[in-house]
Amino acid sequence: MKFIRASILLLGFCISIGAYAIAPVVDAYDDGDDSAPSSTASSPVPKDTENAANSAANNKSSFSLGQRLSIQEQQIANLNPLLVQVDDLTQKVQVLQGKLEEQQHRIKLLEDQIRSQYQDIDKRLTSRTAPVSAGSTVNPSSSPVANATHTNLSAPAAAVKTSVNPIPGAATAVGERAYQAAFQLLKNKQYPLAIQGFEDFIKKYPADINLPNANYFLGQLYLLQGQPEQSIGRFNHFTAAYPQDARIPDALLQLGLAYFAKGEKSTAMDTFKKIIQRYPDSKAAQAAQARLQQFQAMISAANANIVAKSKV
Repeated sequence: MKFIRASILLLGFCISIGAYAIAPVVDAYDDGDDSAPSSTASSPVPKDTENAANSAANNKSSFSLGQRLSIQEQQIANLNPLLVQVDDLTQKVQVLQGKLEEQQHRIKLLEDQIRSQYQDIDKRLTSRTAPVSAGSTVNPSSSPVANATHTNLSAPAAAVKTSVNPIPGAATAVGERAYQAAFQLLKNKQYPLAIQGFEDFIKKYPADINLPNANYFLGQLYLLQGQPEQSIGRFNHFTAAYPQDARIPDALLQLGLAYFAKGEKSTAMDTFKKIIQRYPDSKAAQAAQARLQQFQAMISAANANIVAKSKV
């Protein structure tokens, strides 16, 4: 039994020696070339593969730059029509600006002319101490209307007796007080209140003898207050209702100014021509002739200026 155990131990020892002889011994610190590389170490990259990778990267970078340039060029090309539109709009704005400046200049000239007339009427009103009563008779040839200067508005201070009494009536005490109250407001340059006073007078006393004067003064007051449309309405009513009134030429002159202020230049010119034809010897005709020439020159100059600016 002991012999068998000894034999088995000897056999196992021999087998172990044989196994160690077959397996190679590797030293972890051996730097020799015969040692096998570790399975975790990276393999060296060949030079050809590295050059190919670098070339691909360079090609990709060049393509991206070219693509960006192409996009920018396309954007610039898209902007060109917009730039053309901006230039066109700029030119149109310049033309409109020129027209606006010309209109402002013409308006200023007209305002200066009307202002001078307003100053004339203010002077006349200031120089009067009291209005003439409606029943008084005033010689038209010696009235402020007939003796007005070539551009003056006729003075509203005196109630001129018309050649033909247009409305059969008389000045009642109450109507006379209402009329004089409105006229006093006019004298005191309280023009909005004067307008309201004369309007109320016309509504309350439609048959009063002072009705022509109230309509005439309202035409002047509306023009004075920069309300040409209302002025046109009053002067048209006055000239139609009282055709024999001595103030008709001056009413037509102011009617023409109101049309011009409203922008109806053609109608204004026709009104001035009507004064010259119907009342050639009147002061109003001289004023109409001067205004006609002046306004025609203004319009011609304005049109020429607009044409010149449109060609720029």
